[in-house]
Amino acid sequence: MELLDTMSFKEALEAALDGQRSNETQKRRMNASLDLHVLDCDEENKSWAEYSYELKECHLNPYDGIHGGVICALADTCGGVAIAVVSGRMPSTTDLSCSYLRPMNGNSFRIRVDLNQIGNRLAGCSCSVYEQESGKLCVTCMLKYILLNRPTAL
Repeated sequence: MELLDTMSFKEALEAALDGQRSNETQKRRMNASLDLHVLDCDEENKSWAEYSYELKECHLNPYDGIHGGVICALADTCGGVAIAVVSGRMPSTTDLSCSYLRPMNGNSFRIRVDLNQIGNRLAGCSCSVYEQESGKLCVTCMLKYILLNRPTAL
């Protein structure tokens, strides 16, 4: 049964993230280490979602900014969770492109995902990462996923 069959979009997003943090296997993996939380979403059209991320010491690069690989993981995880919830299928990343506009040196961030396309086999989204304190845009990303022929494990 798909999450959206029994709960709101926001509840389904939160349940998917909670599953990553509580499952014995998943909680030791990268997605759970990000400790993302849902801030807001488009309940009516399910076209966007916003998440929060709090800085983790282990995610810093040698210059005290968030490591570029972690930034990619933030975008990939936020986009993938939203697409999995809406499509009811497991997305696997096929393409990810990030533009780093300014260093992510703050302590908390808002990540907005806009779902641009959810087709039969492919899905795409854009992602923007903002420093929470200043509201400044730090990173933009474009992501594409292939939708696997199996239900989500979320």
